Amino acid sequence: MKKAAKWIAYGLGLYILFLALLFAFYSLSLASPKIANIEKRINPSKFVFWQNQGFFSTPPLFTRPLSDPNGYLSFDEPTDFHDVDIWVILLEGFADIHTFELAQQLGLDPDDIADSAPGNSIEKSGVGIHLRRHVLPFYVQRKKIVILDAKYMRENYNPECLDKMVYGAMIGQRDAALRERCKL
Repeated sequence: MKKAAKWIAYGLGLYILFLALLFAFYSLSLASPKIANIEKRINPSKFVFWQNQGFFSTPPLFTRPLSDPNGYLSFDEPTDFHDVDIWVILLEGFADIHTFELAQQLGLDPDDIADSAPGNSIEKSGVGIHLRRHVLPFYVQRKKIVILDAKYMRENYNPECLDKMVYGAMIGQRDAALRERCKL
């Protein structure tokens, strides 16, 4: 009996150590672009787009399906709310945030977002340890929320560039030269 308890304690200790290391790795990836690139290659992010009161794998804003030349994204469909690593919210003006029904669940303040100036973008990232009904009840979850003004983008940039611009925002690599080249 003592041997079993010892093995259970040892396994539990390894599990807690693994959670702590994973939490530290994800947290460091928020601060360091080099670590973020490594993290994205090891664990590609699942994403979802929200536009015009609907969820999409390719939103109406794009002229073609999103491509991922860096291999940072997983094109597997998320199975539930907690399975999404990157939320891309494409609004028809920032006041449109009030029609996004998951704003409160994602920790967003709709009134604050609605006051944003046209053309701005809002990005929030975080890492947390969460509980689930599973053999391994605790897990580390990373979450990134990108909020863009799709109306402003459509009116001010070449349509063929919009997917590249949104992709850059998703992976944290905005390209100022691309924005300049794509202005209408």
